[in-house]
Amino acid sequence: MAASKTFGLFVSALAIVAAVPAVARSADIAGTWQALARAPNGSPDTVTLTFLFSRKGGKLLGSMQGPMGKVALEDVKETAGKVTFKMSTPMGGSIAGSAQIVKNVLKIKMPGPDGRPAELMAKRIVK
Repeated sequence: MAASKTFGLFVSALAIVAAVPAVARSADIAGTWQALARAPNGSPDTVTLTFLFSRKGGKLLGSMQGPMGKVALEDVKETAGKVTFKMSTPMGGSIAGSAQIVKNVLKIKMPGPDGRPAELMAKRIVK
């Protein structure tokens, strides 16, 4: 009886350990993500922003596509499940942002058009 109980605990522990890499793989930020954002200048309209993250040679790369075109994300870093990045503005400045996957949603934090903090919820686009 004790041997079968020990074996059952071993099998349960093995199943948990085997599941961890699968969960980690599913939380990979690489891919295409789409979010709706409020249009600038107080307009009630929304615009679609598409974020693309990829890995090349162990390095994480990113870009954002919006109504004004495509912008490369710079200094993209991944630490403890959180991604940070910078983005050049058309006026020569730079803004910083971050992204983290929470329950299959990419939460992106960056300044909004008015400069105040904004949070976007992006969904993964499967092609």
